This record gives sequence, C-alpha cells and structure tokens, in this order.
Amino acid sequence: MDSAEQEFAKLKELMADKSLDQPLFSPNTGRAILSIAQEVLGGEIAAAKKNYDEARGASRASHPAGRRAGLHRARQSSTIRRDSPWERYLLEAKRPAEAETVYWEDLRRNKDNGWALFGLMQALKAQGKE
Repeated sequence: MDSAEQEFAKLKELMADKSLDQPLFSPNTGRAILSIAQEVLGGEIAAAKKNYDEARGASRASHPAGRRAGLHRARQSSTIRRDSPWERYLLEAKRPAEAETVYWEDLRRNKDNGWALFGLMQALKAQGKE
C-alpha cells in the first residue's frame, strides 16, 4: 500500500506538467490519457482500504453523467472512453442491488458489454437471484 501511495503521489506531481496539454498521436492529450490512470489508481487505493464510497467517487469523478445518473461509462474527453471499475466496489461493499441497477443501465446503453453481463451475473447471484 505504501508503494502504491508513493506512485500515486508521483502521478499527481506529473499531472502538473504543462507539456501534457499537447496532443499526442491522436486528438487526445497526455493529460487526458494519464487522468485515467490517476482516477483508476486512486479508486484502487481507496478500495484496498475498504473505503468503497471514495473508490466509487474516484471512478466517476470525471464525468457529469456519472455523478448524476450513477453510470460507470466515463468520458475524460469526447475522444476517450473507458470503463471504470466502481461497480466491483459496490459488490465488494455488499451492495449488490445497487450494482445490479448500474449493470442493467449499462446494458441498456451498451447491449454487447461483456463486462456488464458478467457483473450483472455476479450481482444477481449475490442477491440469490437466477
């Protein structure tokens, strides 16, 4: 945990570098790409400490729709999409009904998302549903 927190501190320092605002080989900037790592690492550290609400918040913080609707599909910019692991934290925190709702919403929007199907299965099993 100490090593992870040290690396997280280094990542936060790196994020202050103004050169990260330049586009890379795509329209994405280095800052947009690295912000994903910052979000995920922050969430993983919080989850390891069993602070699931903070872990979930770290995974959704960058996306207004995620804050409003509890959706896990996050956008750092219009060109970067990625999944955040916060539903897993809901399952670890013994909140499978809430995780089920989020997975169903994700499948409504992204019907072919295998991760959401697998997560939904885990949430249903945790509730004794078939």
